[in-house]
Amino acid sequence: MPITYDIETDYFYKKGIEKGMSAKDHELKYHFVVSLLENTDFDDNKIALIAGVEFDFVAKIRESLIKKSDAANQ
Repeated sequence: MPITYDIETDYFYKKGIEKGMSAKDHELKYHFVVSLLENTDFDDNKIALIAGVEFDFVAKIRESLIKKSDAANQ
């Protein structure tokens, strides 16, 4: 089931920009992490290692996807 998401309103997107990560780099990493979360059974540590991001970045994206999925199913 595809998920539609406005990246520019995302807390982590804005946080990444504040920390100096370019908007494009952040967007690419965000979408890469989402793809790994949706298409693999890897745990958050492995995804963080593969994507070159912090564990918290992956964990928070997973949490937001679960919340969005739960909201869509109600």
